[in-house]
Amino acid sequence: MTLQASGQITLQDIATEIGEGAPHNLTSFAAIAEGDATITNAPHNLTDWYGYSHIPAAPSSVVIAYSAGPDEIQGTWTDNSSIETGFELEESINAAPFSALTTRPADATSYNQSGPFLLGDSHVWRIRANGSSGDSNWINSNVIVI
Repeated sequence: MTLQASGQITLQDIATEIGEGAPHNLTSFAAIAEGDATITNAPHNLTDWYGYSHIPAAPSSVVIAYSAGPDEIQGTWTDNSSIETGFELEESINAAPFSALTTRPADATSYNQSGPFLLGDSHVWRIRANGSSGDSNWINSNVIVI
């Protein structure tokens, strides 16, 4: 879709055109000249509209659970983006700083971490979507105790 240079273009028009990476602080502004992405009355940090970088939406509903049978922590999340290049997972054990756990490919919605785990340890994961122009915010899982 190419936005036409007639009349006003609204935030909804822009969000529809550029997708998940749309800035949230735009109101509406005058027309974009078709073909050269010139923006009139735009905020000073938006000068090359067609070159706007997309940041993927953060995943949600991050849930982890311990399964004693296979001795693993099973994690799932909802993929809210169609532009991510993958996911990055980190783990904190007993409230220590987070450290890298694994990476998962685009469109993944689960990961199973194999043990052994120590009885009584608490675990929490955090996950973010990676993108070619940057990463989403980190989203924490629930806390589980083994």
